[in-house]
Amino acid sequence: MGGKNYLAKEIIALMPEHKSYIEVFGGALSVFYQKSASKIEVINDINDELINLHLCIRNKPQSLANVLNSMIISRKIFHMLKNKEIKPRNDLERAAFYFYLISTSFGSSMGQFAMNKQRAPKRLCRDFSLHTKRLKNASIENKSFEYILKEYDYNE
Repeated sequence: MGGKNYLAKEIIALMPEHKSYIEVFGGALSVFYQKSASKIEVINDINDELINLHLCIRNKPQSLANVLNSMIISRKIFHMLKNKEIKPRNDLERAAFYFYLISTSFGSSMGQFAMNKQRAPKRLCRDFSLHTKRLKNASIENKSFEYILKEYDYNE
């Protein structure tokens, strides 16, 4: 489960030439972001929070960056977000809160706060521009893998 970032180059090297790329278990999209664009690209994950984050990175990157820039990194805020004591008012805040939790937890698990002097970023904000550009022409789905396999099963 997860963690394809370190294997992405090896996975890509094993791929045959293709016109369409369907990522049924998208996760952080490590393979997608490291491979060349295909004519048809579909990314999918069953996790609504993750898909909402990908949609905000594609459609509202600067707004997402602004919300993240305004957030203070603290154990208290981490636990308040984790325990849903702070409710997002919209999909943008929902994406920012999810990004906050995965960025400030051990192994992106959202289990425990994992910031210390060595690990703490000055800000949560990232430059999403490369991700935004890469996601521009991709279809983003939030379905079961079975649905995606059935829906997009065709020969090139």
